Amino acid sequence: VCSRLADLREGRLVHRILIKYGFEFDQIIGGVLIEFYSDCEATVDAKRAYDGVTNPCLNASNSLIRGLISIGRIDDAELIFNTLVEANSI
Repeated sequence: VCSRLADLREGRLVHRILIKYGFEFDQIIGGVLIEFYSDCEATVDAKRAYDGVTNPCLNASNSLIRGLISIGRIDDAELIFNTLVEANSI
């Protein structure tokens, strides 16, 4: 769980390094970033990481949905869920 603002700053720094070296699009690394940002309730960053991943896996989608629901953004979570349904991912 992201317990301090410093954790979020450090996570963003790691994310920038991953982008620099071309790892942003990796499903596993992207999924970890999405989960981290969701745990920090930084859903804008989580969505940005999600959008950067090529074919995000179901776990990444679930992390984003969970993060959105945790801060009351039910409509946004539903949009992600519906995208999964339309793509026959679930």
